[in-house]
Amino acid sequence: MVKLKKGSQAAKNYMAKIRAKIGRTRTLIKSNRSIKKMPRRRRSRRYARARSFRRGHKTGLGVTGIVLGGGIYGALRSYISGAIAPLTSKIPLGNLADNIGMGVISYFAYKKGSGIIKNAGMIGLGIESAMAAADLTGSVTGAGNGGGNIF
Repeated sequence: MVKLKKGSQAAKNYMAKIRAKIGRTRTLIKSNRSIKKMPRRRRSRRYARARSFRRGHKTGLGVTGIVLGGGIYGALRSYISGAIAPLTSKIPLGNLADNIGMGVISYFAYKKGSGIIKNAGMIGLGIESAMAAADLTGSVTGAGNGGGNIF
């Protein structure tokens, strides 16, 4: 090691370099003979995650929601179908017009409703889609669910 005169510019530069090294490291073991050092750990900030109000809520319908929604839709279908019959009879598609009309009403019940009405609308949309598809395939192939020709 080079001997430096106390207070000289060379000593100040040397000590600044040593202090800079020590500032970036932390002491592990201190003994009379040597000091072992390793780089300091970088600390990362942890921010609290924003909690949403949907946390922990179930997303599916569940068996009860499906059964109740289907029951409500089945109970109201004939009443609503009779109410829209004057409109659907003007469309020359037969049974398919009724299925499309009920599908549109089910869609709006699903979009605008909440709770069990939303469930009934979702199930009604599936039912009406299936019935419309059965009517369409029956009219094309001659088979189907017994609905006959749509024209």
